[in-house]
Amino acid sequence: MGLNQSVHVIGSREIPSEDLASGARYRAFNAHETLRSLLPHGARFSLAWIEAGEDEIVERKVGFDTILLVFRGEARLLDGRCIAPGDVVTIPANGTYGLIVTARYGLEALVITFARSAANDEGAEGISSLAALIERNEERVRRTSQGAMFRLVDDGTLDDPAKRAAFIRQIRPLSDAFQKTIIARQATCSDHTYEGKFQEHFVDELGHNTLLPAGDSAVAPDPVMSATLSWFTHQMLVRDNAEKAVLVHLVLEAAAEAFFSKASTQEVFRASGAMAYYEAHLEDGQHKDLGAQLLTGLHPLAYRRLHRILEDGWDMFDAMGNRLAELVRLDTDGAA
Repeated sequence: MGLNQSVHVIGSREIPSEDLASGARYRAFNAHETLRSLLPHGARFSLAWIEAGEDEIVERKVGFDTILLVFRGEARLLDGRCIAPGDVVTIPANGTYGLIVTARYGLEALVITFARSAANDEGAEGISSLAALIERNEERVRRTSQGAMFRLVDDGTLDDPAKRAAFIRQIRPLSDAFQKTIIARQATCSDHTYEGKFQEHFVDELGHNTLLPAGDSAVAPDPVMSATLSWFTHQMLVRDNAEKAVLVHLVLEAAAEAFFSKASTQEVFRASGAMAYYEAHLEDGQHKDLGAQLLTGLHPLAYRRLHRILEDGWDMFDAMGNRLAELVRLDTDGAA
């Protein structure tokens, strides 16, 4: 029998894979050009293949209704229920599924994600491209730039040396949390598509928190600051690499660029004897731009998903910034 030229074989290694923190591999069919072209135009679903070895833990958060169809192997859901070949696991939108592979030969499953219709896709605002995502991000940057943390360096509050010292004290937990965030991101990334850029950024940023002048006292623990700052670090453990890029580059680095590019910010750090810390942040614009580089060429549905984490990230940053400004206005001696 002659070779049928119309039948194509696409090897599993040809489909780009995302290595999860646990070691499992996630292969999205729409990441392969040929497979993507075969899906119906405007299809409201996506397909992916997941592979995991014995004792590996698979845990993912989904933005849309999802089903997991087990083809090979066995696993135990984190709630104790067992799944085997032929079983179907349903996960609601914005839910999380987790399982531990129990079969010696691992687990293989098909992941089918069903997107909501455009009319019901609340909050998506038509975000289906990188350009639209970046445009929305710039809108959030402008909104945040009008917030309490930014006003703090403009309204004369920090002309008072005591208030200025309080500001530096409150900046330290933010700077420390950012270090933890990029360390967590680097430690959980094994995808070569992202790993190199993440590593370059990590090297550029490592140790910047040590450039802040040592203070006489530490800030009193604050639950709002702790919750908002630890949220970013936690996301590095549960989000995929594209979502991590959004949070670090489009949110945190974009916010830093907007804040440190202000002349009034420079004056505050100069008066505080913290110019080394200020100057270390003059590259934040380049770091922000890494986000666009890392997020090029994704499926339109991926940008809708990234839009949701973008909004969450900015909401958390704004909550943190507002609380930081409030604490500075209250704190003149190290205790709010």
